[in-house]
Amino acid sequence: MSLRSGVCPNCEAEAVHRDPGRFVRSCTPMRVSFGGNAWRVRYVCTACGYIQDFVDPEGARLIRANWPRVEPKA
Repeated sequence: MSLRSGVCPNCEAEAVHRDPGRFVRSCTPMRVSFGGNAWRVRYVCTACGYIQDFVDPEGARLIRANWPRVEPKA
């Protein structure tokens, strides 16, 4: 379970809020490639303070295109 579900996996509270990212983002971007950044979206449980960051969909696309994939070990 992740905070994106609206329920905190740490304390099970339904007090989850996300960075709106409209005007100012709470996280600095991750440099993916020359000229390409991945923005993180921050989720916070205001009941216990638990935080999770996720990459936005465009950032995930850039990472898939530019970073090597880590293969699972058998």
